[in-house]
Amino acid sequence: NPPAGSAGSYAVTFIVSDGTITDAETITIFVLPAQQNNAPVLEPIGDKQVDEGATLSFQVSATDADGDALTYTASGVPAFATFTGQTFTAQPGFFDAGTYTITFTVSDGKATDSETITLSVNNVNRAPVFTPLSDRYVVAGNQITFSVLATDADGDALTYAALNLPSWASFDAQTRTFTGTPQESDVGDYSVTFTVNDGLASSNLIVPIHVLSSGSGSNNPQVSGLNIFEDAAFSQIATQFNRGETMYISFMLTNNGALTQDAVDALRVQFEGGAVATATHISNNNGIYYYAVDVPLVDAALGDVHIIEIDAFNQTMQQPIQLPILNNVPVMDKLALDAQFNQTLADQYIFDLALFASDVEDANNLNWFVSGYDTDVITVDISGTLATILVQGDGATQIFFQVFDSEGDRDTHTVQVRTNTSQDHIFQCSDGIDNDNDGLVDLSDPDCDGGNDDSEHTLAQCNDGVDNDGDGLVDLADPDCDHLTDNDESSTIECSDGIDNDQDGLVDLADPDCSSSTDDSEEPTVLSQCNDGIDNDGDGFTDIYDEDCSSFGDDSETPEEIPVSQEPAHDLRGHDALYITSTALISDLNKDEVLVAISLENELGFDLEDVDVTAYIDGIDWKKSGKFDLDDGDQTTIRVQFDSRDLTPGVYDLGIIVQNDDIRRVVWRDLRVQG
Repeated sequence: NPPAGSAGSYAVTFIVSDGTITDAETITIFVLPAQQNNAPVLEPIGDKQVDEGATLSFQVSATDADGDALTYTASGVPAFATFTGQTFTAQPGFFDAGTYTITFTVSDGKATDSETITLSVNNVNRAPVFTPLSDRYVVAGNQITFSVLATDADGDALTYAALNLPSWASFDAQTRTFTGTPQESDVGDYSVTFTVNDGLASSNLIVPIHVLSSGSGSNNPQVSGLNIFEDAAFSQIATQFNRGETMYISFMLTNNGALTQDAVDALRVQFEGGAVATATHISNNNGIYYYAVDVPLVDAALGDVHIIEIDAFNQTMQQPIQLPILNNVPVMDKLALDAQFNQTLADQYIFDLALFASDVEDANNLNWFVSGYDTDVITVDISGTLATILVQGDGATQIFFQVFDSEGDRDTHTVQVRTNTSQDHIFQCSDGIDNDNDGLVDLSDPDCDGGNDDSEHTLAQCNDGVDNDGDGLVDLADPDCDHLTDNDESSTIECSDGIDNDQDGLVDLADPDCSSSTDDSEEPTVLSQCNDGIDNDGDGFTDIYDEDCSSFGDDSETPEEIPVSQEPAHDLRGHDALYITSTALISDLNKDEVLVAISLENELGFDLEDVDVTAYIDGIDWKKSGKFDLDDGDQTTIRVQFDSRDLTPGVYDLGIIVQNDDIRRVVWRDLRVQG
């Protein structure tokens, strides 16, 4: 390895000898001067510019006199741009205006060449956009008022104006409000154009306005006293409806100034979206007509402004109403989804998401999305409603579920997920919980994810020490655990069931105050939470003698199996297919009563008779509905009323029990009460 400066020729002699005779040969070694490297040369790039929302792309190139392989790099590349190989691509958004300094470098492995350029992203103004408005209606002699609204993506100040205003109307540009009181002589159709300007661009909104006759002539029938109610008692004025709910309508009809009694032939509601529903006549009383109409479960029933059409005296009278018709949001069965993950995953896990959400309009036509999980622990794939979870490693993570309906409304829920690929102690399928919902608790069950397996022990769900029927007594030897009024349990009350009901870290064995986490009624020697037979630390092993149940990596659980009861098994049918599809608060605290609507759907595969619904707000009150029938495949909505004096604004736990002599379904829902 000749050093620098040693170029030249060198004579080297090689000698070989056997101790007596020698031989030699001389050779010449030539050391040549080191070859000079030529640095690569970057082709000029120059400064670049691009508009917000547009795309800029160009190639970077260079030459090398020695023909060496070249490598290209860039520094200072903005977040909205990429540089791959020799291609630079920028796609700036509408908040990326400004200048950026970027340096491109080429290297042949020995020498480099660079150029620094300025990338200018030009601001692009976006025109303001009006919120759409449907046709407006007003009866002559009445005031009409509405507001327009536009948004500007750039946050520019906006200026409003109105064109083609009728003589009987005005427009306040500061409040964006149209106001007018047309008279009988103004009956007809009008078209008003509203404009909005951000200083650089403008947009228009055309709103049709229809002035209807009041029928005030001496020989004309006239509608008055029109009211919309939310209840069959016609006592609560409605402020909005959801599709599928019943609208109750009352009004008076006069002819030649006299009240009529049986003059109405038919009543229809023409909804803003185009749907039409025919109302059912209920009664007449003292000149007042009472009707009911079900809001259709179709997209065309949505909107804010609708027309009531009344047929009488061989003509049709139209009365506009302004009343929002809302979409029913999809509802996840969050407790059931949590229960789906009440196990430690070791490998692939597949389940159908369609079982965990419902929507009264879209049925099962819902779209699911997941996010928020640690890809080092699991990966999740959604295909339609089928979810596939692949375990990637041991640990704990969470999954954020979102379900959307066709209107874009959603429900969300986050579940906790535990994984363990080497379960060699008491695993989740031996934890005494009915993981596969087949009515048998899992004690030594290699197939706890299959509802038809026969590998459990014979301890039935009704003997599992959990209060299945919700009567406050734990089920130990209970052949009738699906009935609230049975008396065949052990006398062990819920607060002595060995479960930490009050979540104070001690399991309840003799605890009369298990509803309060601050109680001191447990025995000081009571078994701690780490001995309760539940997998508290999420490592896949049930905690029986586990001093370190707060740590996922502990190894202190026992390898012993849980003792097996030899009680006979029971054929207990699961009731998850009786869906509580939605709950809604449809009146507020300004009323004497708070009305809660509970929607049910029967997918059990058989009809239900003499069903009642009990709704209870923990610590407040409970109400029970009357009995009703719910055939297989049918839906219904039950309304229960609570005294508003017992409630303050906030979020409450609403317990719902749906039951008859054959089934019982208990769920919890969040109930948000506003002042």
